[in-house]
Amino acid sequence: GIWTRLLSAQCTAGHVYAFEPSPTTFRQLKRNCAIQHNITCESCALGPKNGIALFSGEEVDPGLRSIQYAAGASTVEVATRRLDDWAREKGITRIDFVKIDVEGFEEDVLMPSLELLERFRPTLCFEFIPEFASTRSSYGGTNLIPALSRIGYQISRLDKKGEAFADFRANEDWADLAERLGVECVLVQETDALCLSERMYGDARGLHDFAMLDVTTGLGLGVMSGGQVLAGHSGMAGEVGHITIVPDGTRCGCGNRGCVEAYAGRRDMEAWVRKQRKKGKKTDLVKIMKHRERESFTSGIWAKGIRNDDKLAAKAVNRAIAAIAAGIGSTVNLLDVPAVVIGGGMGERFFSDRQAEFESETAKHLFRKEAPPALLATELGDDGGALGAALLALAGSN
Repeated sequence: GIWTRLLSAQCTAGHVYAFEPSPTTFRQLKRNCAIQHNITCESCALGPKNGIALFSGEEVDPGLRSIQYAAGASTVEVATRRLDDWAREKGITRIDFVKIDVEGFEEDVLMPSLELLERFRPTLCFEFIPEFASTRSSYGGTNLIPALSRIGYQISRLDKKGEAFADFRANEDWADLAERLGVECVLVQETDALCLSERMYGDARGLHDFAMLDVTTGLGLGVMSGGQVLAGHSGMAGEVGHITIVPDGTRCGCGNRGCVEAYAGRRDMEAWVRKQRKKGKKTDLVKIMKHRERESFTSGIWAKGIRNDDKLAAKAVNRAIAAIAAGIGSTVNLLDVPAVVIGGGMGERFFSDRQAEFESETAKHLFRKEAPPALLATELGDDGGALGAALLALAGSN
């Protein structure tokens, strides 16, 4: 209920409606929002039609829960409502802001209600990952952005500074975020925060120049240069995942071909394994995923596959290590950093056990082979980003 309560505090003369299909989370949401008079909690999912749907994941992390198309061990039935029908029944005559986080079902929520969106023109805030949408959306996963553009929406993507980049223009002025939320705010990109925390508390203590590689769903890189985080002209410095290592290679989620991330991002590794599986190659990763009631190959699932001597999983990880090493080598050649700290779910799972392999693969791409960088494992785990953000906030307050 954090977003709900923040919005409630900012629109005291208006009303906030919070939708939550998970019975467990709904009880927590309703309890947490009970003290605010202008919040109504709705126990349902927004979707393409009114009725009943299956909802999975009551036993797992809330971020992994979602609508399902087939019953499973942990599925429950939940009510679903179309946004436009709900608004009509409630007598809603004004909608100013809609924030959704529905794990790939964004089209199912918004496409049926385009007429309502065109009429009220609320600001929309949502995470949109095409790879998720393509496997979950009832509308194909590629239609939402063009549809919103056709009804007059200016689509903005935000960079590390909260500003628009490429050919997108920001709809929001983030400079007054603290004023609008009523609390002191610091905006920082995750890998930059990781740099700050590693320099203060991790293996990079005391270093003025190093890079922090975060290997998770994708690849991010924070760079400390001369004791300062390197942001670049538009805040986009450090996109190591989109260094081209194979011209005309595998298509990356960014649209280009042959990027490091196309071979080493967890999502891209999974896509490659699934493609190989369709060609008849054997793997236990899907079975492990279903047994753990997950919807994608987490770092733990990859690790389990390797322990089980899954040859296709091993091949995917070897491809990823080779791609990451090429990215590290290019980073070192360009920036002359003496150390690279490796973290993130996938990085932490595999780097420590295969450090020698990382080092030997990286050496193949170095200009100064006689002076290889120190490759270091993060000591901070999942706390690194939060610690770095806290450090930046404390520095600002002092």
